[in-house]
Amino acid sequence: MKQHLKRLASPKTWPIKRKENVWIARSNPGSHSLDNSIPILILLRDVLKIAKNKKEVKYILNNKLIKVNNRAVKDVRFPVGLFDIIFIEKENKIYRLVFNKKRKLIPIEIDKKESNLLLLKIRDKRLIKKGIIQLNFTNGWSLNVTKKDYSPKDSVVLDLNSNKIVDHLPLKEGNLAFITGGKHVGSVVNIKEVKDKIILESDKKTWTGVPEYIFVIGKKTPIIKLNQK
Repeated sequence: MKQHLKRLASPKTWPIKRKENVWIARSNPGSHSLDNSIPILILLRDVLKIAKNKKEVKYILNNKLIKVNNRAVKDVRFPVGLFDIIFIEKENKIYRLVFNKKRKLIPIEIDKKESNLLLLKIRDKRLIKKGIIQLNFTNGWSLNVTKKDYSPKDSVVLDLNSNKIVDHLPLKEGNLAFITGGKHVGSVVNIKEVKDKIILESDKKTWTGVPEYIFVIGKKTPIIKLNQK
């Protein structure tokens, strides 16, 4: 796996200047795809600007001053993806990575009270033994549960402190969703109908949603803070 790629050919989701230098660090293979993640090096140096160069980023990571989803990160090419939570001890700040309406991955600062809440979308589930079901999520994680009412494309809220699901957000009428692709990317929408098709509504407009782009984020209100710009 190549460790770099040409800056001009980097994913359009990266909020970077494309005419500075020729090469840029590439994310390691991991829980998120290349398009839906950004290397921690690029996030800290080019986006948040808390380090001037790779050497400074390495120092920060080696001293365990950065955590992603409550886990210390040391690899400069670690992929940080959609809804991941970044705790920066150096500045005592917490960020969540979201898409804006130009489908750029941007960090938004969040309060400590929601810093342990990670939203996960269920990709599929399978029975691994009697009474135990494995939920597999779109970020590559998995979790064993005993409840049977989870379905693919639903979301769950994981408490990172206890590693337990604290809320279940089904893909159903009346709930809220965040759009992760297409022309409505970055929008919070109402799920109007879930039958043969998924009908979404926002600003008095309705359209048929693409299931892969629909991420349930709440019931009457979003579980997490989101950037609407």
